[in-house]
Amino acid sequence: MLTIGPITINFAPILRIADDPLSAALFLLAHGGWLMLLFFFAWMAKQLWYDHIWGTYIGKELRPVLLAIDVPRRSVQTPKGVENIFTHLAGAHGSANRREQHWHGKVQEWFSMEIVSIDGYVRFLVWSWDKYRDLVETAIYAQYPDAQITEVEDYTKDVPHIYPDNEWDAWGTEFVYVKNQAYPLRSWEEFEHKGQKDEPFKDPLAALLESMSRLMPGEQIWLQILLVPISQEWQNKSSALVKKLIGAKVAVKQTSLDKALEMTGKVISPILEETLGIGGAVELKKEGPDSKILYMAPGERVAVEAIEHKATKIGFSAKIRTVYVARKEVFKKQHGAHAIIGAIKQYNTNDLNSLKPDFKFVGPSSLWLFKSKRNNSRKTRVIKSYSARNASAGRPKYVMNVEELATIWHFPTEAVHAPFIMKTDAKRAVPPSGLPVERTLPTVATPTRVAAPLAEAPIAEKDRRAPPNLPTA
Repeated sequence: MLTIGPITINFAPILRIADDPLSAALFLLAHGGWLMLLFFFAWMAKQLWYDHIWGTYIGKELRPVLLAIDVPRRSVQTPKGVENIFTHLAGAHGSANRREQHWHGKVQEWFSMEIVSIDGYVRFLVWSWDKYRDLVETAIYAQYPDAQITEVEDYTKDVPHIYPDNEWDAWGTEFVYVKNQAYPLRSWEEFEHKGQKDEPFKDPLAALLESMSRLMPGEQIWLQILLVPISQEWQNKSSALVKKLIGAKVAVKQTSLDKALEMTGKVISPILEETLGIGGAVELKKEGPDSKILYMAPGERVAVEAIEHKATKIGFSAKIRTVYVARKEVFKKQHGAHAIIGAIKQYNTNDLNSLKPDFKFVGPSSLWLFKSKRNNSRKTRVIKSYSARNASAGRPKYVMNVEELATIWHFPTEAVHAPFIMKTDAKRAVPPSGLPVERTLPTVATPTRVAAPLAEAPIAEKDRRAPPNLPTA
C-alpha cells in the first residue's frame, strides 16, 4: 500500500499477477494490450504486402544488366564528362499514381555505379535495368565516343554470400554523411592545379586505383554507388538551411485559425479602446537587421556559398557501399578497409561535409557480446545487400549532386598510371558512306545480347597480362 495524500495505491493485485505470467498477459490484453497487438499485426501485414508487390513488379517488369565500360587510354577529359553522364541518367526519374504504387508495386528504378578489382584487374561497371540500357549507353557514348561497352556476368556470384565460410573471409561497410546532406563534399574542381601545365588535374581516384591494382590473386575489392533519381524538392531544405545560417527572416504561413484570430482582434480592438480605453497604438521594438551575413566569419560565408552551389545542380538519393572479400590464406584487412577508407577521406573537409564508415547495421565492428556471431551476420548482410544492389538495406540514403558523384566515380585520365586498368587502345569509327551495301534482307533472326564473363570481356592486348606478382613468360 502506498498513500500519497488522498490517493492510495494498492500493489497487491499487481504482485499477484506477476507471479502468474498467463494472468499477467490476460491482464495486459484486457487493459489495452490488444491495441498494441493490432498495430503490430497491421504493420506486419503492410510490410508483407509491399514486399510481395515490389518483388512481383521487379521480377516481371525489370531485368538487371551489368555493363563493363572501357574508356580510351588517351582520355584527357576531367570528371566534367561523367558529371554530364549523371545528369543524363536523371532523366530516368518518373512518377506513379497511388494505384501503381500501392497496388501494382511500381518503384523508382535505380542505378549502381561500380569500380571492381578482381585479382588486381580493375574494371568500371554500371548496373542498370535492361529498359534503361540505351539511356546508359547513350549517356556514355555522348561524352566518350571511343568507349567500349560490354555486357558481362555478375561477378558477385563467384564468392560466398553466407559467413562464416571455410575458404573465404569478408569485410564491408557503408559510408554516411557526417553533417547535414545540404553540406557538400570536396569537389573535383578543388583537385585542379592550374599552375601546372603538364598535369593540371590531380586525379583523386588515382590512390584508390593504385591500391586496387596491388591486390594478390584471390583478393577482390568492390565499390558501389547506388543512385535513385528523385525530384529536386531537396533544394528547398538547402535554401531553408541557408536562411537559418544567415539569420534571414522566414515568412510563416498563416493557418485558418491565425487568420480568424487576427480578424477578431481587428474587430474587438476598437471597441475596447472606445469603451475601456484599452488598446490603441503599440510602440514596436526596433528589430535587428534582416540577415547577419555581413557579420559572418569568412569560413561561415564559404559554407553558405557551398551549400547554395550544391543546390544548383541535379541531385540523386545515393548510398555508397564497399566490400573486401578474399580467400583466407591471402586475406588482409588493410588491403581493403584501410585503402578504401583512406581514398574516401580525400573528399572530406572539416568545414563542410565528410564521409565516414558506419558499422551500426553492416560491416564488422568492435563488439563485446557474441562478437564472432554478430560480425559474421553483418558480413552476410553487407555481401547480400551489395550483390542485390539493394538501395533500401542498411543505413538511410542521402542526397548527392552530380558534381559530388563525378568526383568519387569517374573514368581515369591519362595521368593515372596504375597498371591493370581496363582501357581501350583503338578508336571506334563508322564505315565510309561509299561502301556497297548488300540489298538482300537477312533471313536469320536477330541475335540476342549475351553477357560474357567479366574476366573474358574484350580488352586491349596490352592488358592481357599475368596477374600482379606472378612471373611472366
